[in-house]
Amino acid sequence: MNQAIAVKGESPAASGLLITLYNREHLLRAFGEDFAQAAIATLQRQVHLWGASVLALNTDSFLAEPAPAERHDLAALAERWQVALTCTVLEWHSQRALPVIGIRPVRSLMGDDRLDRLHPLHPLSAQDAWPSLRPPPISYGWDWQLTYERDMAIAEDFFALAEQGQAALALQPIARQPRDAQRPQRNPVLYHEALLRWHPDNRRLKDLGPGQVVSALERLGLVRMLDHAVLTTVIDALERRPELHLGCNLSASSLVLDSWWSSPLQRLAQAPAVASRLTVELTESTAVGDMEAALAFTRHLKSLGCQLALDDFGSGYGALGFAMAVPLNVIKLDRSLLHGARGNRSAMEQLQNLSRLCRTLAPKVVAEGVETPQDMHNLRLIELDWAQGFWIGRPLLGEQPLHLRWPERIASNPSMQLIPTDTVPLST
Repeated sequence: MNQAIAVKGESPAASGLLITLYNREHLLRAFGEDFAQAAIATLQRQVHLWGASVLALNTDSFLAEPAPAERHDLAALAERWQVALTCTVLEWHSQRALPVIGIRPVRSLMGDDRLDRLHPLHPLSAQDAWPSLRPPPISYGWDWQLTYERDMAIAEDFFALAEQGQAALALQPIARQPRDAQRPQRNPVLYHEALLRWHPDNRRLKDLGPGQVVSALERLGLVRMLDHAVLTTVIDALERRPELHLGCNLSASSLVLDSWWSSPLQRLAQAPAVASRLTVELTESTAVGDMEAALAFTRHLKSLGCQLALDDFGSGYGALGFAMAVPLNVIKLDRSLLHGARGNRSAMEQLQNLSRLCRTLAPKVVAEGVETPQDMHNLRLIELDWAQGFWIGRPLLGEQPLHLRWPERIASNPSMQLIPTDTVPLST
C-alpha cells in the first residue's frame, strides 16, 4: 500500500522520510526567491523541532530521520506530518501561502545526499518510478500570479473555516426514479453522496460555492488535503452508523497509493463491513497524471470491498478510456447532458446513446441534475432507473463537521513565520 524508497544496493529497511516541497517553483514565481528559500528552510526547521535529524538534498527536497521511537510506523508518521504541514500557512512579511508537500518513507543514509540514487522499493505500477505530484508546466505571467494569489487566499480561508468546524458534508440521495413524475416519493436509495457545504452567510467564503473552492485547490495542488479530510469524515460516519451507505469524491490527482492514504485505507482494510458501504466517486475535472498509479489505486479500493463510481461522465478529461480501464460499479452522467435534452431531440438521442454505452461499462447508470418533471419524463423514455438531483432529494447537512486532523500542531498558531535559511539546524 505504501511506497518506500531505498538507496540502491542497500537493505530495504526504511528509517527516514523524503520530504519534497512540490510547489517551490510556484512560490518562487509568485513571491520571489527569498520566500521560496525561506519556505523550505522553515519546513526543515519544523521537522527538526518534531525531533528529526534533517539533511538538505536540493532546493525543494530534504531527508528527515525521526527519533527511533517514531520509526515503527513511518507510513503513519508521514501521513500525520503531511497533513500537519499542508494545513500550515507560511508567512513572509505580508505574503502568505500554503505548501504542497510530498512525504515518502526511505532508507535514510544521512551521509549520502545523492537524490538520484533513490528509487521505489515496491513500485505499484509497471513503471519503475514513483508518481509525480508536481503541478503541470504552466505559462507564468501577471494573469497567472493574480490567479495564484487569489487561489491561495481561498485555500487559506477554506482550511481556516474547516479547522473551526464550519464546513460540513451534506448528504444527497441517489435513488430509483419515482413512477409518478408529479409526486416524488420514497424510493430505494443506492447511497447518499457526501457534498461539501458551509453556511451561506460565512464571511470568509460567502461569495464562493464549493465548486469554486475545489477548483482553486486543484489548481494549487492542494485538493488532496480536502479529499483526505472528506474520506476520513465519511469513514467516521460509516463507522458510527451501520445503516448508512455513503459516497464521496476523490479527484484525479488523489488516485495515488502513497502516505496520504495510510490511515484511511488501513481503517477500510480492518473493517470490511464499512468498506462495503463506501462508494468512491472518481472525478476527472483534471486529467489523470499517471494512469498506472490511478489503476493501482482503484484496484486496491476494490480489493478492500469498496464500490467505484465515475462522476460527471461526459464532461471530464478522457472519461471513456478511464471508464473502460477501471472496474466500475456506477457511472454518473453529468447534469449538463440531461439539462441539454430539455426540448432538444438531438440532445435527447445523444443522451440515450450515451446511457446505452454506459450500461456496457457499469451495472448501474445514474442521471445527475434531475430537477423537474420533464427531467423525470425524459429518464423514463430512455429507461434510466437511477437519479440524483433536487427532484429526488435536496442535500441535508449531516451531524458531523468536516474534520481536518493534524496531531503535530504548529505551536498554538496554524501559521509559521518564515525564517532565513542560515538559521536552520541541519545534520552533517
